[in-house]
Amino acid sequence: MPAVSTWVVSRLSLTLGLLMLSAGSMAMPGVTVEADFDHLNLATITEYHVDASSQLNRERVKLLPDDAWIDSEMSNLTFGFSSATYWFRFELTNRSKRHRELLLQMAYARFDSVEVHLGSSEGASMLRSGKDHAFRDRPIAHRHHLFPIDLRDGQSVTVYIRARTTGAFNFPLSLWDKDEFYREDQGLLMLHGAYFGIWLLAIIFNVVLYSAVNHRALASFLGLTFSFGVYQLATLGLGTATIWGSYPDLHDATIVTGIGLSILSLGWLCSHLLELDTRDPVGFRVMQVLTYPALLGVVAYPVFGFAGVMPFLTFLTIPASAAAIVLGVRSILQGNRLGRYASIAWTALLLGVMARALNRFELIPNNFATEQALPAGFIIMIVTLSFSIAAEYRRQTKQEQRALLQEHSDQSADQQQANQELEVIVGQRTEELNDMLQDLQQANDKLREINTMDAVTGIKNRHYFDTVFDTEWRRASREQYPISILLLDIDHFKLVNDRYGHLAGDECLHEVAATISTTVKRPADILARYGGEEFVAVLPYVENDKAMSFADQIRARIEARTYVADGHEINITVSIGVCTVTPGEKDERKDIISAADIALYEAKGAGRNQVCNAGQLTVHTSNTAS
Repeated sequence: MPAVSTWVVSRLSLTLGLLMLSAGSMAMPGVTVEADFDHLNLATITEYHVDASSQLNRERVKLLPDDAWIDSEMSNLTFGFSSATYWFRFELTNRSKRHRELLLQMAYARFDSVEVHLGSSEGASMLRSGKDHAFRDRPIAHRHHLFPIDLRDGQSVTVYIRARTTGAFNFPLSLWDKDEFYREDQGLLMLHGAYFGIWLLAIIFNVVLYSAVNHRALASFLGLTFSFGVYQLATLGLGTATIWGSYPDLHDATIVTGIGLSILSLGWLCSHLLELDTRDPVGFRVMQVLTYPALLGVVAYPVFGFAGVMPFLTFLTIPASAAAIVLGVRSILQGNRLGRYASIAWTALLLGVMARALNRFELIPNNFATEQALPAGFIIMIVTLSFSIAAEYRRQTKQEQRALLQEHSDQSADQQQANQELEVIVGQRTEELNDMLQDLQQANDKLREINTMDAVTGIKNRHYFDTVFDTEWRRASREQYPISILLLDIDHFKLVNDRYGHLAGDECLHEVAATISTTVKRPADILARYGGEEFVAVLPYVENDKAMSFADQIRARIEARTYVADGHEINITVSIGVCTVTPGEKDERKDIISAADIALYEAKGAGRNQVCNAGQLTVHTSNTAS
């Protein structure tokens, strides 16, 4: 009897211990999605576990006790250069009283492997992204790593994330409402377009200037501007869908080459602008010692790989940047005019580079300054140095002209010839400057046109529509002519993406836009992508009955056509809402858009593949459609 009691007690103790371990494994951070949710930084909410052996799988991770998990106190999840695998966990619950389409975003483009394990009462699933997995297998084709999470009201899901990389472990993790993400992402792409537009204009400007000046300092500056810009293009992931996703090794090689050539170009630029070989021989040797090893890092990349050379190149940026700043200050004290301009221009960039490098080695925390100082400093440098070098060139040219004039003024017999030569020189410089300004204007016009186009459909984007429609509305209000608006939505487009993939969906969007363009083709008409699978067409001087005719033509043409996308034959229909208004001075654009949107939803409610009419809208009389 005592033996039996001892056996029972031991079994009960073991069972109780297992129950406590199981309960402890479920005590994870919770994230609740409320009705007003748009996005959330998950860095301060998640817990993480360091898997030094990289042997754990989801089943084994779920059995870890609570004390094996570490509460994150960072605003951004950064762990420096680490060979370990990191696990993150949290529980997500929808309390917004409606179905939510969410996106889990990891916004650092260059990463080896990210696995998201989702578990709920309905089962478990796993989504993958990163360099080690084919781009076509990503849940969403995007430059960042995106993972869709759909939750019904009241539904909960446990999220485990397994992450591993050979580079610096920078892991900005966020949760987004799907629609809010794409709105923000469109704005971010426009900002990137402006950023790299300035970069491109600076390259064109300095290429033209170099053709006139042919100075070593300007060649070094062009090298630094180009290589550092390409490095940023690669690290931001711009071009992932077209280049880096298909050639991940080329992506790594571009990053390594970009940062290596940037260090070399910085050394050459510093030496040439500050005239170190004649003014400061010791500083000249210091810059050679600190920058030339970058070439070894680039050459060693095929042998040692990304993980082998990136810590070395990242570390090398710290002393090289610090030396350039110190030598710039010394050059100012020595009275070097270009040294003063150069120090002002590159100090912000080099401080940003040093902050980014120190953060990657976990010597300083990650924050807004460490991430944004580098791109901001780059823009400051290329703009300031471009105009400083041009200004210095103009100053030297004027000095040469004055010296030439003085020389010839002492020779009265040759005065007329001297004036003629001076006029020729001035004319040549003026012609060169005019050609330079014309090239810059053409490049700027081309960039402005690119920024108004939607990359997927090839038609105008939402930003262009908002700007031009506002102008058209005010003109119609003054001249009292009607405006008709067509709001189009592709029926069941989510099924196209789910069944055939996002690449096929993008091709369908492009072809549907081309079909609409065959009807909406007057010079005054406006056709744009309104968002997602929605299009908007504005028809000035078109009455309501004619607008209905146009809408039905579009609907019929799309229904009759079979689209071929990514090798699949796809039949598509659209629902269209139509509204017409002759605006007055107090009317607002949103009223006609709202009326067309209501008509669009009526078309959807009537079975889709329909055209519904909001009629001739009288905004301030009854606010209803006739």
